[in-house]
Amino acid sequence: MTSRSTITPVGVPSALALTATLLSVSTASAEPGIRGNEPYTTDRLLMSLCNGRTGTQERLINVQTGELRALNSWADEQAAALMVKRDSGSGRFTAVLNYRHPSQGGVPSTATVDSIARVHHTTPRIDRICTVTMTSSNGFRSLYTLAYGGYLIHMNASHDASYPVTVPTSTASRTKNLITGTSYPPNSTFVMAPQTTAVWALT
Repeated sequence: MTSRSTITPVGVPSALALTATLLSVSTASAEPGIRGNEPYTTDRLLMSLCNGRTGTQERLINVQTGELRALNSWADEQAAALMVKRDSGSGRFTAVLNYRHPSQGGVPSTATVDSIARVHHTTPRIDRICTVTMTSSNGFRSLYTLAYGGYLIHMNASHDASYPVTVPTSTASRTKNLITGTSYPPNSTFVMAPQTTAVWALT
């Protein structure tokens, strides 16, 4: 997992209680509400919560561990999920790569790549939820690539293989990886270590 903000472990019961408070629902109804929220569809993924009373206390909750973290740009290669939050003009971009990939009887070891990604892109002018195509370099748990709007995403979901990628050209003199905040010369070679992600800002 890459570039995560400070994590505060609170435990699942406390996290569900907080969720219930923020969403003004009972704790009993909060859990299935979290688990069914799009695009965060599995226990390993995260749900975004916003306290509407202040408009500023926005957090992410991991419904498997009960951990909370500040809302920021992050990627979770195990779950093939990511989120980028930019300035108010660019909004927020979330994606789940290899979305709802097939497996036999839900057994993880039988999972295969399906070349589908689920995207949610929000700006002051648009709010889009899309199902789009992506590519993989070598099947399941390899280098996933997704191009959408002003973003190019490289996610190395492998646990042991590295992949070289070419840094794309952007409107700036250097292209920024929004997950790490580091900028690189366009057309240079960037090596993706196992379980790392680059979200390149093209605009």
